[in-house]
Formats: sequence, structure tokens, C-alpha cells
Amino acid sequence: MTIDTKKFKSLKRKVLKKYPNASTRIASDGKYYVLTGNGGSIGSDFMIPNQDSVALAWYWASRSIQLKQNLDRTHPDRVAMSFDEKKFNRVYKTNRLYLNPHLVILDGSHNYIARGNRRYSIYSN
Repeated sequence: MTIDTKKFKSLKRKVLKKYPNASTRIASDGKYYVLTGNGGSIGSDFMIPNQDSVALAWYWASRSIQLKQNLDRTHPDRVAMSFDEKKFNRVYKTNRLYLNPHLVILDGSHNYIARGNRRYSIYSN
């Protein structure tokens, strides 16, 4: 597989967008791999072997980033991995106010009727 200069620059740009300090290293066997900049190798999570050329190393680094992104996006537990309870409560409260325009909110000694984002006070007896 040969990669021309334009494609190589495009692949390198994609990897550097995700890992700004990424760089190419040569292994003891004379093959190339791409480091993240934090000491880890891009593609090691997916067991991608070291490559014969620098261009192929950047190609497989780019492909492993795409693969990781696709797995993160389509994973069934993606909501559980990144969804915060505080955010859920905020979204729920917002949807409750806007979807039910005549919602009565009990607030201590006063009752409020919420319509949209306005609240009208109703004094309790």
C-alpha cells in the first residue's frame, strides 16, 4: 500500500487534531509507530502492529482513532459512560416545564403556575 504526500498530510492532520503532541517513533525491529505524546502508542488498544513505513504508521493511527470514535458512538452503554445525573435532572426539569404548560409548582408557602418560562404566583389559603 502506497500513500501519496497529500493523503499523508491529511492523515497526519486528523491524528494531530486528536493528539496534538503525537509523533513517530521507530521500534527496535526497525518498524514505525505513532505515540500519543503522553507515552502511549496509538493503535495499541486495538493490537495494530508496528508498520514498515512512516506513512503506514500514520494511516493506521488515523484508522484506529476512527474505530475508537465509532465504538464510543455506537456502544450500548455510551449513555451510562458519559451521562451525568446532574445533567439528566436539569434536562428533565426543563422538559417538564415546557411540555406541561399548566404545571403547578409547590414552593413552601406559595403555589406557582408555570407557563413556559414565566411563573404566576397563587397565594395559598
